[in-house]
Amino acid sequence: YYGGGGLSILGGASLTIANNLFMNNAAIGLTNNMNGGGIRCDAASSANIINNTLISNRADRVGGAIYLEATNQVVLANNLVSSNSSGITATTHTVFSHNCVYGNGTNDYAGVSDPTGLDGNIARDPRLIFSPDFGTAHLLPDSPCRDAGDSSQVLADWTDMDGQPRILGAAVDIGAHESDGVATEFPPKVVRVSSVGDDANEGSTWTLAKRNVQAALDTVRLRGGEVWVLAGRYQERIQVDTFVHLYGGFAGTETNQTQRDPSQNETILDAQRTGTVVTFRSASTLGGLVDSFTIQNGLADKGGGIFIDRCSPRIAHNVIRQNQAQYGGGIMINGNSSPTMVANRIVSNLVTRVVNPTVSGYSKGGGVYQVLESTATPYSVLINNLIADNKADDPKYTGLGGGICTCGGSFVLINNTIIRNLSLQNGTNNPAMLPSGNTYFENCRATTNHPAGLIDNNIFGWSTSGIYESPLGNDPFVIANNCFYANGANDYYGPRSPMGTNGNMVADPMLVENNGLPRLQSGSPCIDAGDDSVIDPTEPDLAGSRRLLGPHVDIGAIEFVPTVIRLHAPQWMTGAGFRFELVGPEEKEFVVLTSGDLQTWEPVMTNRCGTILITNLPSGQIDRRYFRAVVTH
Repeated sequence: YYGGGGLSILGGASLTIANNLFMNNAAIGLTNNMNGGGIRCDAASSANIINNTLISNRADRVGGAIYLEATNQVVLANNLVSSNSSGITATTHTVFSHNCVYGNGTNDYAGVSDPTGLDGNIARDPRLIFSPDFGTAHLLPDSPCRDAGDSSQVLADWTDMDGQPRILGAAVDIGAHESDGVATEFPPKVVRVSSVGDDANEGSTWTLAKRNVQAALDTVRLRGGEVWVLAGRYQERIQVDTFVHLYGGFAGTETNQTQRDPSQNETILDAQRTGTVVTFRSASTLGGLVDSFTIQNGLADKGGGIFIDRCSPRIAHNVIRQNQAQYGGGIMINGNSSPTMVANRIVSNLVTRVVNPTVSGYSKGGGVYQVLESTATPYSVLINNLIADNKADDPKYTGLGGGICTCGGSFVLINNTIIRNLSLQNGTNNPAMLPSGNTYFENCRATTNHPAGLIDNNIFGWSTSGIYESPLGNDPFVIANNCFYANGANDYYGPRSPMGTNGNMVADPMLVENNGLPRLQSGSPCIDAGDDSVIDPTEPDLAGSRRLLGPHVDIGAIEFVPTVIRLHAPQWMTGAGFRFELVGPEEKEFVVLTSGDLQTWEPVMTNRCGTILITNLPSGQIDRRYFRAVVTH
């Protein structure tokens, strides 16, 4: 068996592991045989594991936090082990002293007798403040882990995970953090960037901003933090590390990142065709965050705009455009990665072998390309994105997946609009390969232990073809509540056609371009036709509107927003009818209807917004009169 998501001790090694935080690591595999999500020590090795904190780690089998096979002595002292999929699996050669092991999934201990109550070992709520986003975990002042460790295990020159003295009270604390008794929330460090800044500055204020984005990223890469970038063009290539959050869209006056308005403050990262624009590469299963940038003019063999290698970042509210590669013109996802991509515009990217004509193989994934290891079970999540006008154009073979191509792993596609993507050979259609057009899924799987293999609430249209699916074995995706229209060769090519089942339809979604975004028009069959169970209603759509404006979620990246006409300042004109103001978009035409019982409505006039006088009311004695205005077009 294999494992050790955070650390593997192998081959007869003898180590001391002290003052570390192991968070959100995983030991997972296709055959569910992985042990030791945080730490694994094999039978031939030994270790002193002292004053570490292990939280939110997981393993397929046992030892979600720690898995020990050792036939040599292993010392576990002063460790905090909490909220993992399971706790510690050990042997009789393990010495337990002054650990806090609490609230782990299936068990706290396995393989040995529970040592709680002996030699200072406790099982109590450790009272932690922790942030998975920034890799911090600190004891609150009332934590039972304060002054509860064995100080004899601590060497004189040790510091805690924050660089503080290792002993601040009567005895060492349990875990990686030494509490000073202050209940501080530990906000992330913020470093600011401006095109007129200076890299010698600290970046602590806008007047002391750094000049280059990478210089700011380097400042926070070891301990995590936020980088705020002033609007402008930055001609550089960058690498974003674990626990680093990169935000664009600032005007230079903000004191909180929620105050920014990216729509008014475009922030551009431009690689000038010298390589990948943004690289995420990490030994952790976590990744960083990139939010509200225009990412353009990347040129690389792999991942022209963004290259994700063995990590799981969040990519949100970006425009990823005019990038080029052989694999993943806009984005390439490589190795054991599970990124989340929300509300991005992935447009006008290209894959082709023009970058390096000597490289063999197909050109894959004009917008997004995913290739995962054969033993991997991670999956990529795309929600509320526009993936449009991308090309896979190969000089020898037909390019695969003008919009999306994935080879291995799995995909979650929810509420995306995936349109006008092309799969070409030397700039023209190849009828023999047209099924590879818009989205191409090869050797993919829907796993039982992850919410993967799901294609729901999407629009697929106006491409050389729709979905090509070649699942691994008899393991097809769930394809439900999607709208297909005007895809050249086919809407679906694979082991079974989903058309007409599970809410899938072939119909014109009735899209209209507005400010560069394809929006549903009134009367679209996609309105209220989606699956509510797969969405997060608190996550805004691509245009920033909230989801579920109607009875059900709409299909596609943007929720239909009905035009609202407000009746204002009504006045009864004796003998002359009613006068009131209608307030709403002036370009809209509407009909005014009236009713006496809110059941039967009769039209009384058609007009546009402004002051309205209605004199031709329906006859009859009615005690109450109700009015409403309905947009016609």
